[in-house]
Amino acid sequence: MLDRAPVLAQAALCIAGPTHRVAATVGGNLCLDTRCRYYNQSESWRSANNYCLKLLGDGCRVARKATRCFAAFSGDLAPALLVLDAEVEIAGTGAVRRAPLAQLYADDGINFLNLAPQELLVAVHVPMRPGWHVAYEKVRLRAAIDFALAGVAVAVLCKDGCIDDLRVACTGTNSFPLRLGGLENLRGKRLDESFLAQVDKRFEEQVNIMETTVASSLYRRRVTVSLIRRLLLRLAG
Repeated sequence: MLDRAPVLAQAALCIAGPTHRVAATVGGNLCLDTRCRYYNQSESWRSANNYCLKLLGDGCRVARKATRCFAAFSGDLAPALLVLDAEVEIAGTGAVRRAPLAQLYADDGINFLNLAPQELLVAVHVPMRPGWHVAYEKVRLRAAIDFALAGVAVAVLCKDGCIDDLRVACTGTNSFPLRLGGLENLRGKRLDESFLAQVDKRFEEQVNIMETTVASSLYRRRVTVSLIRRLLLRLAG
């Protein structure tokens, strides 16, 4: 992994703490339950607040008029695998199917996995990407154990001083790990402030950060944008 896809090692080392990683699995992190400050609490705390859509309640506490849950996905491996165009292998009763990793997820904090009953994620296929520069970074409250407040993976292919191709994926923002769309129009352009501003615009159009953590949605939005910019400048500089 260190030789062929070092970004996966970077992301894996960001997961929880050392003792957790000994027992953890790739599939477990990819299927990590979504999180929200109103859901990840003690039973006494949740009952005192009349629960929420994700557990026994009849309303979302971060979006009062919403009819679906906005709990955020915060796994670390998914964004790194998304920028590598990874595919997942899913086994079910009498059949095995293979699909792009992005198709494993749905935009719903409760039903966030597109897995049918009796289906199981059994393998991840990662294609080789020679010439690409890839990295992952996350921000969390503590240097270990904590889930991502924001996490970003960036993959850049440079040619003749320009960005020949670009991929950006985020975690901790939506109810699913998001790979930004619409970046194809930036191919062949130089990395300057105008380029970064266009990436910022794509991000603002596609993320849906809610008040699901102790950190505000505004803080997480700004941190995610900063991570994207920092990784782009490092990888393409």
